Amino acid sequence: MKLSDLFLHQILDLPGKPEHNPLTIGWIFEDAQLLDVRIDVLHSSAGALFEIRSSYLPGELNIQSLNCGVMIFRKTTGVMWEKITRRGFPDQMVWEVGECHIEQSATGVEVNPLRDNNGMDLLIKAESVEFYAGRLPALPDDIPSYPDHKDVAGLVPGWDMDFSPTNVWTLGPAPKR
Repeated sequence: MKLSDLFLHQILDLPGKPEHNPLTIGWIFEDAQLLDVRIDVLHSSAGALFEIRSSYLPGELNIQSLNCGVMIFRKTTGVMWEKITRRGFPDQMVWEVGECHIEQSATGVEVNPLRDNNGMDLLIKAESVEFYAGRLPALPDDIPSYPDHKDVAGLVPGWDMDFSPTNVWTLGPAPKR
């Protein structure tokens, strides 16, 4: 399957231990790289594509083979993207994730993976979010040095690459008390 197929097809029968749900452990995404965000208006969904080889996630989950992660937001209700262009600073090609702030409410989830990191902020609100982790066989084993590459095609995850999801975790509205 292609990474972009996740917009159309949920694959919820993959392993994913609830006690190790990355969507409930904000720091686990630290040092991941946010590469792309796509919005599928027809299906009211959004997707955030991550390079996770440099994050804490593979080690914490004890799955060293992971190299790609994607969050798919279902029934998206809002996307806020703000970038402050700083004079003298080149445009970023990727955005390093600090703590990924994920909040549940009675109506859904709110995810902020950047929190104004280097002048960039992203906030996505949806009824639910799925996080798929897995392998992109086309990627090299070494993590590319992002600032040194003008063209990183084939070195980092892309929506058109073949993807083998190995794990999935979900998060939806907070349970009513």
